[in-house]
Amino acid sequence: MTGAIPFGVWVRRRRCARDLTQQQLGDLVGCATITVRKIETGERRPSRAMAERLADVLGVDVDERARFVAAARSWSAPGDLDPLGDPAGPAPLPASLTDLVGRDREMSDLVRLLAISGGPARLVTVTGPPGVGKTRLAIEVARHVGRDRDLSPAFVALAAETDPAEILEQLAGAYSVAAIPGRPRRDAVGERLRRQPELAVLDNLEQMAGAGAVIVELLEDCPDLACLYTSRTRLDVYGEYEFVVDPLPVDQDDSAGPAVTLFVERCLAVGRRAPVAADLKGVAEICRRLDGLPLAIELAARRTRDLTLADLRADLDRGLSVLDAAGAARDRRHHTMSSTIAWSYELLAAIPPRRCRIRRPSLSSWCPR
Repeated sequence: MTGAIPFGVWVRRRRCARDLTQQQLGDLVGCATITVRKIETGERRPSRAMAERLADVLGVDVDERARFVAAARSWSAPGDLDPLGDPAGPAPLPASLTDLVGRDREMSDLVRLLAISGGPARLVTVTGPPGVGKTRLAIEVARHVGRDRDLSPAFVALAAETDPAEILEQLAGAYSVAAIPGRPRRDAVGERLRRQPELAVLDNLEQMAGAGAVIVELLEDCPDLACLYTSRTRLDVYGEYEFVVDPLPVDQDDSAGPAVTLFVERCLAVGRRAPVAADLKGVAEICRRLDGLPLAIELAARRTRDLTLADLRADLDRGLSVLDAAGAARDRRHHTMSSTIAWSYELLAAIPPRRCRIRRPSLSSWCPR
C-alpha cells in the first residue's frame, strides 16, 4: 500500500476487503467492538500483542509482520503492504466546524426513514427553502448512520453540474472507480456499489434535468445502496421519499428556542456571545424577522461584531443587504443571503414545469417582515 495514510485507515480498508464487520474483527482478535472502532479512527494504538493478533486475522504475510507491528505502534502507515482490495475508501463527508443546532427531531426522523438504518426508503429527497440547512442536515445524518452501521458514507457535490451523466462520473470519483476502456461507466460504478451496503449523499441535483432516471437505474442495480439527495425540488420518481426541512421555529416572545440558541452560539465566534445573551428577546425578534432560516441567522450573528442588536434590527427593516457583509459561506451560492435567493431564481427558471412542484417564490417570502 502506497501513500502516507494512518494505520487505522489501513486496518479499516483491509477489514472491509475481507468482508468483516468491526464486531467480527473484534471477536476474532479478542477485543471489544469499540476497541476496533477506536483503532480505526486513530483514537487508540494497539498493544504489540493485539497488533500481532490483528496481523493474523487480517492475513498479513509473515515477511511483512514486523513492519505491520512497527506501524501499529508508531501510528504510521504499514509501508507497502497490500490492502487487498479498495485502494481508497469513499470520498469523506465534509468536516463540520460547528455544532448542528435545533435539528435533533429531524435527525432522528431521517435516520429512521433510511432503508440502510432499517427504514422503508432507499431514496430520500431532503427539500426546503434556500438557507434552511438541507446539506448540513444530510451530512450529519450520514455521519450518524456511518458510525451506527459501520460504513463510510460518500459525499458527492453536484451544484456545479448540469449534465446527468456527471452523476456517474462524480460517483466514480467518490468511490475511486477507475475508467476501463470499452466498459460503460454505469457498469463499473454499479459493480463497486454492489459489494456492500453503501450510503451516498448527493448534494444539489435540482438544476439537472433527467437526474431521476440515472439515480433510479443505479438503485435498481445496487440493492444495498441508499441515497440522500438534497434539493429545492423533488425528483418525482417512483420510490422517492420527500423529507421537508422547515425553518427553525421562533414563537412569540421565544427566548430559548433553537433559532435563538443558534444566534447566540454563533455570536461566540465573533466574541459577542455575552452581550447578546443579555437581550434574548431582542435576539428572538431578529430571528423572527429572518423567518428562522439558519443561514440568515448565522450571517446576522456575524454582523454583531460591528453592530448592536438594535442597529441590526433597524438595518433589517431596510432588507437583507445588511447580511451580505457577513459573507462567511463556502461557495458562491451561500456567500450572502441575496446570492442564495438569486441562485434559487436561476434554478427555478431552468427547471421544467413538470419537475417544479412549488410556486416560484417571491423575494418577499424570504425577506424579513
